[in-house]
Amino acid sequence: MRSTLLLVQTIIVTILVLAATGLGDGYDPTTLVFPPYGHTMGYHKATSFHLRLLLGSTVRFRNPQGVAVVRLRSTDDPVDHHDDDEVSVYAVNSDAHQIVHNRSLTDVDIFGRFGRGEGEFWSPRGIAANADGDVYVADTENHRIVHLHDDGEGLSFAKTIGKFGAAPGEFDRPRGVALDARGTIYVTDTGNHRVQVFSSEGDFVRSIGDPRGGRGRVEHPDGIAVYDGRDQWSFYEDRSLYVVDQHGERIQQFSLDGRLIAAVKMSDIGVTDADIAYLAVDYYGNLYATDMSNHRIHKFDRSLRYIISYGRYGTGDKEFDSPRGIGIWKRFGQVFIVEREGAQYYWVGVDASIRGIFPRTFGIEHSGTTLSLYLTEACEVNVSISDENKNVVRRLVPELWRELGEHEIVWDGLDDARRPVPPGVYRLNVTVEPTYSSKGYFKKELTATVVKVEETEDLSSRG
Repeated sequence: MRSTLLLVQTIIVTILVLAATGLGDGYDPTTLVFPPYGHTMGYHKATSFHLRLLLGSTVRFRNPQGVAVVRLRSTDDPVDHHDDDEVSVYAVNSDAHQIVHNRSLTDVDIFGRFGRGEGEFWSPRGIAANADGDVYVADTENHRIVHLHDDGEGLSFAKTIGKFGAAPGEFDRPRGVALDARGTIYVTDTGNHRVQVFSSEGDFVRSIGDPRGGRGRVEHPDGIAVYDGRDQWSFYEDRSLYVVDQHGERIQQFSLDGRLIAAVKMSDIGVTDADIAYLAVDYYGNLYATDMSNHRIHKFDRSLRYIISYGRYGTGDKEFDSPRGIGIWKRFGQVFIVEREGAQYYWVGVDASIRGIFPRTFGIEHSGTTLSLYLTEACEVNVSISDENKNVVRRLVPELWRELGEHEIVWDGLDDARRPVPPGVYRLNVTVEPTYSSKGYFKKELTATVVKVEETEDLSSRG
């Protein structure tokens, strides 16, 4: 990766600000991590000041909303792989009725103004884009979807889809929009309590959501995301549609043809007063949900099982002020998040914790112990055992790929030569490393100790 071009790219998408000073309180979650200095020269935040610096004194973040990230085919050199992470980022500046985007590697541009005509918006919210340059905007107060096109030189108006109403193909304040690998368009029709599906040409296909109020009903749907296994940068073959509804309190998972698969209410996972705004999926199908009222990002696996929450309120490192739009370039795990007065840039990392060791003390008759390890992202795991002199006596898990979630790793009390280790204190050394761009730049190390005792000792007295 060419650090100079990447620095320029990061600047032009305005996801920049000089790295904040450390918080000094031990707070350092790593589910998302900052790109290395050589990639961004230490920049990973932007504020209205930086936007005005690039675009003029009259431009500022005014209720930023959705974000879309894509690598355009029109600007990609298929021979030169060094430019593969030079993405195009589109951000909705809602109260300014405009789209902020990078027109080239050296320029940021603005498209749109207030109005009802071509190239005009009224409080737009969601946005989606694909590699062919198709960009779709949920033009909320105009009750329509606006189709734009980016040829690599800039955005241009293509057409509109829909109008105000409740009939098929009509909208009442649409808020979210997403695309699958075939260009099918999915729209949260908020006022009509449904998700509408359109072909890539803009023709109505079907509605999702039980209008009778039964299982599968959507209520005031908002954020939306699609994971499509047919996409080049999808690890699994799953195809799922994720929808935020009930005023940001619930997320539902559907098949792409509208069958309800799963649902989770935020209160059921201990998150109170949630205001989930936007969704994004990564390469492994994990779902990221921005929570504006709790100032954090909630992460779920592809089956909608809760994994972890990331961030807290503030203006420092790994802190947010009302995060909303989130976009992920799945190939390299580049993550762009907009908040109330700015934007942030991360890479997908991995966090890990040792949930327990059972038992911590063992003898000859009941030799060995089990380590319970929790991972927030699919990653490579390495586990070794060392003695009191720091000599490695057993390489238990040599760079084994593991899915996210909880794993039990058993040590049978033997060394690499399959001989029982002598009594003493042993250290379990765990290293986890992500599989995205952050691999090689970031890893997390955990340690814990266990004790092997002589058989005549009372094991219960040693814990």
